[in-house]
Amino acid sequence: MTSQAAKFESLIEQIKTAFYDMPAPESDALKWGHVGSAEYVNKELSEILQFLTR
Repeated sequence: MTSQAAKFESLIEQIKTAFYDMPAPESDALKWGHVGSAEYVNKELSEILQFLTR
């Protein structure tokens, strides 16, 4: 595995860990002060996925 692939894998695991460590959503309007709303985070992650699968 290249160093960039290892970094990619590490970042994905860190994102998963950070997500599971955050408070559980009580509604679709959940907001985290330092990152914005859950909707915003989902939008950003969707854009990354679209970029990777072009």
